[in-house]
Order: sequence, then structure tokens, then C-alpha cells
Amino acid sequence: MQINPKISIVTVVLNDSERLHTTASNVAELSYDNIEYIVIDGGSSQDTLEVIDSFKDRIDVYLSEDDEGLYHAMNKGINLATGEWIIFMNAGDKFVNNNVLKTIFKVRNYDDYDILYSDVNVSYSGFKTCQPAGKMIDIRKGMQFCHQSALIRLKYHKSYNYNIQNKICADFEFFYNAASQNISFLKLNEIIANITPLGISDRNREIVYYSWWKIIGFNDIKLNFLYMYRILIAFLKRIIKLLLPKKIVYLIVKKINNI
Repeated sequence: MQINPKISIVTVVLNDSERLHTTASNVAELSYDNIEYIVIDGGSSQDTLEVIDSFKDRIDVYLSEDDEGLYHAMNKGINLATGEWIIFMNAGDKFVNNNVLKTIFKVRNYDDYDILYSDVNVSYSGFKTCQPAGKMIDIRKGMQFCHQSALIRLKYHKSYNYNIQNKICADFEFFYNAASQNISFLKLNEIIANITPLGISDRNREIVYYSWWKIIGFNDIKLNFLYMYRILIAFLKRIIKLLLPKKIVYLIVKKINNI
């Protein structure tokens, strides 16, 4: 039984000094006393490098070089990590509070599990919401949680890196394959992260849905209709955003999300 295991926190960044500062400050304030902080920089300009330098006493491992995209950079973090568990808090992401890791790991061990996940708080420009995590039995319907709200046993992740050929949904591919291998998942009661959806996958939801669909295959009629519906709704949202003022867009999108 291992209480208080070492947690590897990985931040991937490229030319985003303000959001990196947000995340690094948040990590620095954690009360959990057994972490290593790893920053993987894709070859940023001076502003971002200055932020990294300002946190050099808090960063255990730092790498700055060109990469082949987000998931290639995340794989670098996996390969450099030395903890029992790993979690990705990329530039702009934050832990929900300073004590969340202590709350999760000080009270029990998770020897029987390889992936821990939870709900996530999402901040949009016009509103905030808690996005509940789903059940892994529904993984064929799509991603059931955000990767920022997932703690993954590092030994497993070192054996199974992200597929860098999958430029937009390699995290879903990783978790889908893990579920297919009967890897043990546990949904936690504690919310782990606060995020802002600004990534490429958030800006291209119809592509994301098609990528999920392609990963699971096209041989289930009910799921085929589900993914076609999702792609249509994502396309309509994109049209709405182009035609209407932002405040109205946020209200409409919020209503659509609740359908």
C-alpha cells in the first residue's frame, strides 16, 4: 500500500507566456509535498522562456526544443517523468484548489486502479459549468472525461504513449485502447481541474467527433447515427458563431449543450 505517492505534473507549452504563468503559479501553490513538475516547451520565444526561468526553482525538469505537435511533446513528458502517477496540466489549466492532490492521495491508496478520473470545471467566455465525467462503459460514445482530470499510472503510460500520427484525438485513442484492454478505471468524487477550452480540439468539434467515430469503427448503426448527429450539431454551432453576436451565441450554445 502506497500513501503519498510521487505525482508527475507535466505542462506542455508553445509561445503562451501568460497561460504558462497561470499554470506554473497554480502548481507552485499545491500543498501536496511529493510532486515533480515537468515543463515541455516546443521552442518558444523569449517571453515564454522568461516565465519558465522565473519558476526554475519550482520546475524539476525542463526541456525546450522543436517537436511534432502536442502529443509528441506530451510523450516527452511521459518519458522524462519518474512518479507513480502522471497528470497533464498544459498552459492555462489549473488544479481546482491547492489541496486536491492531498485530498485524493493522503486518505487511501489506489493499488487496484491504473487510471483515476473526475468531473472538470470548464470556463467559457460567457459562463462557467461543471462538465460531469461519464462512465467508461460508454467510451464508444466518445471521450468520457478531460485528460486534465485524469491521473494515469506512469508505468502503464510509459508502455503506451500517445499516437503522434493522431494529431487531434490521441488522448481519446489512448483511453479507448486502455478500456479495451480492461485497464482499471476509477471515477473520483473530487473535481481535479479547472480548464478553459481553447485548444485545437475545442475549435474543431466536428473533426473531433469524426475522429472518435473513426477510432471505434463504423460497424454499429446506433453509434453511426449518434456521431452523425453530433457532427451536424457541431457544424450548426460553427455557423451560429459566424452569424450572431457573441452574447447570443453563448446563450444558444449553452442551450444546445443541454439538449
